[in-house]
Order: sequence, then structure tokens, then C-alpha cells
Amino acid sequence: MKSLSSVVRDVRHGRQIVIVAAIVLALALGGIVAIALAGVSMNRDASVMQKQLVDNAISQGVVDALNDVQSVAIWDVAAQKVAAHRVNTTWLDYEVGQYLTQVNGHDAVWILDPADRPIYGYAAGRQLPLSSIEPYRADVAALVAIVRGGKEDGRLIRDANFRSKRSGYDGIASGRRHGRWSSHIVQQGGDAVILTVMTIVPVTDQTLLRRRPYLIVSAIRIGKRQLQLYADTLLIRDLKAVPLSSPAAHSGEYVLEDDRGRPVVRLEWTAREPGRPLLHYVLPLFVIVTTIAATLLILTLRRMQKMTVSLVDKEKEASFLANYDPLSSLPNRRLFLQRLDEALAPELIEQGPTTVAYCDIDNFKTINDTMGHEIGDLLIKEVARRLRDGFPSCVLVSRFGGDEFALMHAERWLSVQEFGDRIQRAFAEPLDLGGAPSRIGISVGIAIAPDHGRDSTDLMRNADIGLYEAKDAGRSRCAVYHRGMRDQIFVRKEREARILEMLETRRFELHYQPIVDIRAGRVCGMEALLRWPSDDPTPMQPNDFIPIAESAGLMLRLGDWIIRRAFVDSLRWPELWISINLSPLQIKAPDLAESLARHLRTSGADPTHIMFEITEGLLLDSTARVRHTLHAIRGMGFKMGLDDFGTGYSSLSYLQEFTFDKLKIDRSFICDGKLQQQRSASLVKAVIDIGRALGIEVVAEGVEHAGEALILKMLGCDQIQGWLYGRALPPAQATEHLRQLTAMLAEEPATGAASPLRLASS
Repeated sequence: MKSLSSVVRDVRHGRQIVIVAAIVLALALGGIVAIALAGVSMNRDASVMQKQLVDNAISQGVVDALNDVQSVAIWDVAAQKVAAHRVNTTWLDYEVGQYLTQVNGHDAVWILDPADRPIYGYAAGRQLPLSSIEPYRADVAALVAIVRGGKEDGRLIRDANFRSKRSGYDGIASGRRHGRWSSHIVQQGGDAVILTVMTIVPVTDQTLLRRRPYLIVSAIRIGKRQLQLYADTLLIRDLKAVPLSSPAAHSGEYVLEDDRGRPVVRLEWTAREPGRPLLHYVLPLFVIVTTIAATLLILTLRRMQKMTVSLVDKEKEASFLANYDPLSSLPNRRLFLQRLDEALAPELIEQGPTTVAYCDIDNFKTINDTMGHEIGDLLIKEVARRLRDGFPSCVLVSRFGGDEFALMHAERWLSVQEFGDRIQRAFAEPLDLGGAPSRIGISVGIAIAPDHGRDSTDLMRNADIGLYEAKDAGRSRCAVYHRGMRDQIFVRKEREARILEMLETRRFELHYQPIVDIRAGRVCGMEALLRWPSDDPTPMQPNDFIPIAESAGLMLRLGDWIIRRAFVDSLRWPELWISINLSPLQIKAPDLAESLARHLRTSGADPTHIMFEITEGLLLDSTARVRHTLHAIRGMGFKMGLDDFGTGYSSLSYLQEFTFDKLKIDRSFICDGKLQQQRSASLVKAVIDIGRALGIEVVAEGVEHAGEALILKMLGCDQIQGWLYGRALPPAQATEHLRQLTAMLAEEPATGAASPLRLASS
């Protein structure tokens, strides 16, 4: 037993250690606080300086914009060209549009006349419609008033460096009334834009300035490209613009305001932190030295705790990933096949049928390619939800991967018919894909054990064959497997292989059928029609191979080849227009406009002599992207025709919303004596009257007899097409046929002279 003195000694010794430790700890804490304050202060000062650098860079961007515009605005040639009686747009494209946009990085350029009206616009390598200035109209008007009046309107002035040149610029044109400019940051469409207005004045020949100067307007959007230039100049990392409402994600930030002081966007970047060494190296060293034991213990305990939690989480995650699909949270292929094998066990398979359904989303690849993978993932989740909600828990719903789903049940109350109908009913209502209601279809193949297989491999293979049959029959339906489907699949695969071979070896042929202006009695156009190679011993008809090419995903490549070939062939007949059919898949492709522009450049074809035909079915399910593509095609100078009018979901709203140059009456209203029936003739007459009222030319297809042509002429039809004037022929033969047909039409009436020529050329 310790003596009283030893206890007192231990207490005193412990108290001294506590005091010394407290003093050392206090000193250490004081050092830690000092180091922390120094590091924070250094980082704060650096952040302030970087903000100032960003502000200076933006102001310098305004000065740079003025310098760029000045290089073309203060120029005798420019003053002469814009004031000419006829504006030379080719010169403006090269010397102004391309120079400012492609050389100096401006986003758009316009020229205003002395009345401040736009007479020219250019952006992205092409001329702009004059209406393209409308989004900037208010800001442009304000800056024009500054330039014309010579007095700023209270906005922040950022062009101090440029104003040092004012004496040289204002001295031009004998006085200070004409040589002026104004450049400010404005807000447009949620972005900050450097908008510049400057007068176009001569340098030496002042006689060129006979009236108010023309103005040049430039817009530079402070977007990703412009911010990258600032970042490269200032050596700032990760400089980007984010909405004002976004949470801060970087250490450096700057609220970019327009020159009226209104916030536009927030700029963020990874700020330089000179105090980082103090905070991240010196400070931890102090902490480690003073609290080494406690720190090690705490870190060890926390590490052990994290490792334990991590191991548990990883075990749960591994178990989930092994059996479930992470996107849809449905059982995956592995778990589904495991459950299917259990249901097909010998002791269970005789107790009752087990039914499996193999499902595939129709046109999923097109949706993924045109709308983006995010929308594709959203679609997968929605399909999974509807399938799961459409059945009780006794039906196993699984995702195999991609757009493939599988369902299984062994319930006697759920018949095969009801099973398939429930799957289809799950998609009767439109889906919300990114804010736009969209209808999708799902194709289903069904197989039943033990009739269609006694193990999972055979059963799933036969369900897949049923799925293929459902797709081949038109999609959005169910097909129950039967043994004859195997032969059909083989034939289908063989045809797909032949089509792919013809496409890769470029053996397809493009034939042309004449279109005759029935009133003028002359050939006015040719329709390009795809044909199987004539030298192939086992040819296929277009009605057979085109649907197969579409379902096999080959239509985009095939359609691109048709366009490229037709553009080249159009040069054979420069006085005629060429009609080309566009499939819905081509219209929905995101790069159609760029592809057309590329083929125009390489072929030298005239877009005003080329017409693209689309069907009404595309307009029925048109999206904003489809509408944008159709308007872009017309904007490039191409004509647009509505094919097979009257056979689909005909609606006058299409003719109101879209501008068409031609309407094609389907052959089903013309051939086989239909025109001699009062009802068909009345319908054709109604379509012709609609076209005439809207200023749209009407073409009748399938005309085979002179009597039909005569009736159509009496009904007021503009143009006719059909075997009466010849079948579709290869380009060389079509040229010779065109020569003979032109000669005969010139000698005889349009409705009676072509019959013997048709027989000779068929």
C-alpha cells in the first residue's frame, strides 16, 4: 500500500505534467491559429487579385473586340463597298464576315445602313437572315443611339485603352460626328455578350462619306471558347460560367455583370492558393508534433471503422451487382436465368407451363442516337417501372441489358394472350422523355415450357425468335414462337446479309423516272428511285429490301449514298429538278443538315433544283428536332414535297405549319380505273384545289393511261408521273429516254403521245 507522501508526490507530479502539457498545448494552439490566419489571409488576397485579373481580362476583351472591328470599319474600301448601289455580299463574306468570325473569333456580324436597318449578317461560315439580329434588337438600338448621338448612356465604360486612339479615329470624316463606336457587355439569352457598334468610315478619301455612315455590329458571346482564352492568358484553371443559382463548386468565383450593373452569370475557377503550403504542410506538422499520440489513436480507430463500413458496403454492392441491373434495379440476366432454371426443374416442369417473354424497345437505337444517352437511360428506367407495375410480384421482370427485358411466370390464371396484352397495355400511354410526351412501342416474343423448350437456353432462344418475328411483322406486337419461325429467320438473315453486301460494294443502282408538266407539255423533273443491281441473278424489289434495311439499321448509310449519288446525277439535267425520298430515320438523324451541306460542296449540285419528299407519318410524330431539321433543309435552298398525300394521317395543319412546294397524290387514287369513279375523282379534285389555293404544285403518281392523264389535266393537276411516260431507268438510259420523250411531247399533245414511247422503254 502506497504511503500518503507517495500519493501526494504522484498527484503533484501529475499536476505539473498537466500544467506543462497545458502550456505547451496553448503555445501549439497559438502557433496553429497564427499559421491558419496567415494562410487564410494569403489565399484571400490571392483570390481578390484573381478576381481583378478576370475583370481586367473581360474589359480587355471589349477592347480587343473594338480593335478587331476597327480593322475593317476604318477602311476606304469598306466604306466604298457598303455604300455601293448593290452590296457585294461575296466581298463582305470574305473581308468582313469570315475575317471577324473565323479569324478573330466573333460569333456574329451585321451591317446596318444609314437608316440603321440590317442589310447583311454572317455567322458560322454562312450568311445569316437579316432577322437574326432580332434577339439583340433592343441592345443594338441603344448602342446605335450612343454611336449616332456621340454620348454614352451611363453604362460602365470598359474601353479606356481603346479610347486613347479616339483622336485619330474621330478626326476621320472631317469632324467628330461620324467616327464613333460603342462596345458594351449586354445580357442575351442568359449569357453575357460583348456587343460592339462602330461606324464604317474611310481613312483617306473623305469623299466616300456622302451621307450618314453605315454601321458594323459585332457580337461575341462570353461562353466556353472565350473563357478558355481568358483562362489561357491568366493561367487560371477550370474557368467556366455557371448560372447564378448554382451552388458554388470552386474556390474562385466572380459575378459577371452587364455594363448596366445587372448580374448575368457566375464565373468559377480553381483559385491559386499561396497559403496552401502553410495550411496543408506546416499546420499539420504542428498538430502532429503536439498531439501525435491522440492523432494516431483517432486515425487508427477511424480507419478501422471506415474499413469495416467499407467492407460491409462493398459486400452489399457486390451482391447487388451480381444479381441486379444498376440502372433499372431489376433482376439481371444471371438472376433471371437462375430463377428460370429453378422453375424448369424436372419435378416442377410437369406441374404446369412456364411462360417467358423476351421484350425489345422499338427503335431504341434511334432514340439513343437522336435524343442522347441520358434520354435513353430515362427511357430504360420508365420501361422497367411500367413492366414492374403492370404485373404482380409472382411475375419476374428482368433487364437483360441494353433495351432488352425478360419476364417469366408459372401462373395458371395468366394466359398467354393476357400476358402479351398486359405488356402492350403498359405502353398505351405516352412517356415523358425530357419534358416531351413520346409514344414508344415494344416488341415481344413469347415461348412456353415444356412445349418450346425444357431448359433455359432453348426457351430463351425460341422466345428471341418470336421477338424477331414480332419485329418483322411491324413491331409493337407480341408473337408466340412456333417451329416455322426458324426458317423465316434464316431467310431474313440471308436477305440482310445480301443488302449489306450490296451497300458495302456500292452495287445498288439509282434509277430516274420522268415527271411531266401536263399543262406545258414538257418534262420538268425526275424522281430518284433506289433499285437492286440489274446484274444480280436473284433481284429483290424495293418493297422487300427497304423495310429490311430499315429494321437492320442500314437505312442511314443507304440514304446517305442515295443523296450523294443523286446530287452528282442532277448535274446531268441542270434544267430539271430532282426528287429524292427521305426516310423518317434520316430526318431524325442529328447530322442530316451537315451531311447535305457536305454533299453539296463535293458534288457542286444546285439545291434549288433538288426536292426532298417526306411522308405524312413523319409529321404526325414530329418533334422539335424534326421541325428544326425540316426548316434547316428549306433554309439551305432545297424544295420540300409531301409524298403519298391522302393515304396517311392527312391533316391540313401540316400544310399550315410547314411550307411545301409540292403535294403528291398517291397512286391508289389514280390507277386501276379509280379516276373514272366519281368519289375518287372528287377526292383528287379536292386535293388539287387545296394545292392551288396554297400555291403548291400538285403531282399525280401512278398514271399509266392517256385517259387518266386527260382527266387529271381537266381536273387542274399540274404534273403527272407514271408508266405512261416511262419507267425508272439508269442515268444514261434515262438521258436518252428524256431526249425522245421531250421530242414527242413537243410534237404531240401531252396526254396522247407518250404511250408508244412507254412501251418501247419498258
